[in-house]
Amino acid sequence: MPIGFAGPLLRSSGMDEYRPLGALGQPAYLSHRKLVAALTPRLGPAAAHYLARPEIDEANRQVHWHAEIDGPVRRWADLPEAEQARFAPKVVEIRDGLLRFVAELEAREGVTRAESGFAHLVRQAVRSPGGETLYLVGDTPVLTLWGFEGGSAPFDTLSFNPVGVRAPAMAQAAATAAAPVAAVAAAGRPWWHWLLLALLALLLLGLLFWLLRGCEMVGDGRPAEERPVDTAPDPTLPPGSTGPDAILLPRGDGTVEGVIAVPEGTVPDAGAVPPGAPPGAETPPPEPPAAEPPASEPPASEPPGPEQTPPEPPASELPPSEPPPSEPPPQDQPLDLPPPDSPAAGQGSVGFLQGEWKSDGGLVDQSSGRPLDQRYRFDDQGQGQAVIRRADGSECQAPATASRTADGGLRIAEQGPLSCPDGSSYAPSVTECRPGADGRTSCVGVNPDGSTYNVGISR
Repeated sequence: MPIGFAGPLLRSSGMDEYRPLGALGQPAYLSHRKLVAALTPRLGPAAAHYLARPEIDEANRQVHWHAEIDGPVRRWADLPEAEQARFAPKVVEIRDGLLRFVAELEAREGVTRAESGFAHLVRQAVRSPGGETLYLVGDTPVLTLWGFEGGSAPFDTLSFNPVGVRAPAMAQAAATAAAPVAAVAAAGRPWWHWLLLALLALLLLGLLFWLLRGCEMVGDGRPAEERPVDTAPDPTLPPGSTGPDAILLPRGDGTVEGVIAVPEGTVPDAGAVPPGAPPGAETPPPEPPAAEPPASEPPASEPPGPEQTPPEPPASELPPSEPPPSEPPPQDQPLDLPPPDSPAAGQGSVGFLQGEWKSDGGLVDQSSGRPLDQRYRFDDQGQGQAVIRRADGSECQAPATASRTADGGLRIAEQGPLSCPDGSSYAPSVTECRPGADGRTSCVGVNPDGSTYNVGISR
């Protein structure tokens, strides 16, 4: 089927009839071409044809939903149960493929913000206001009003079944195709089956009680022997360390090897005398627990020695001061078209474009399904390059020019295919921007076949 083919009209809906769901900064249904380009190589044409093609009328009041395949049109809700049961596995297969594609995209290591946004776009695309939005075109399921919500009957996208209506033949057919024995498992059980289960539970409870009785501790009635608490330090630990509570001072990456910080109230080194201590206050080295005499309290007449503090580490071992918190990166500045005759427009009315600009038109690599990064680089004369940067880091380039239009708009034209290092290329396109009534600049991309799509230009 050629790109841009408009098949049979399935239905039309008013712009204010349902609420559109957003993704990638715009309503999800406006990304139809992007979804088709990404889903076709990964999931096949059936998944791409599942999303009907939306066309907005010139008055911007209605959306006309067309199938991209030809064939007789039947509404799913009007099909008899036998027909629904026949085609239900195909609908479930498409639905599971879309959700699996989203899960794989989100589970990738180092997933980018663009990839995460595209996964959100697919999730929004499988939602619709109700079960009456599903059609069959020939033998292919097609969903209209995708990317919208509202209506009287909510639509359960996980089972494609309207909530609050008759039992879904689709879910029943899928369960029958996957596990025919499910009906036997769901059948009612006789009363004696539950009685056997209750008896088995009582038997297990009695066995557990008997095992617990065998684990009781039997005492001989004598009091436990009291022993003095051993306060000697563990000889296996280095002097001044207190076991698991010892803290390492951070170095540049967070640690300093060999430097131990002493918790509050302990002596840093067994043989060191703190500054200001009186003579004779030297702390003897620790003895093994067996040879250490019992601790005795100092006489009341002797004043307590000064509080011992850990020595300060050398300046070379002190942790570096933490750098000041970095400022958050500036957000992208959207394109703001100055009047052509204003000083802000610069030389030739395009001097303000000097530098690098990001173009977010929803380009997708058809081989991997990943979004592509497209940018423009201009000098003060509006001459420059169009660059597409792929996921492997390679760049595809072509000359590009920027010029002002008679109505004060901007036209960016790629002067040929964007050539890639592997010999492949991307078709050139044209981007047209105009200031809106609210003062904001809106841009659209124009394909060689004349079709358009929304583009965001930012610095």
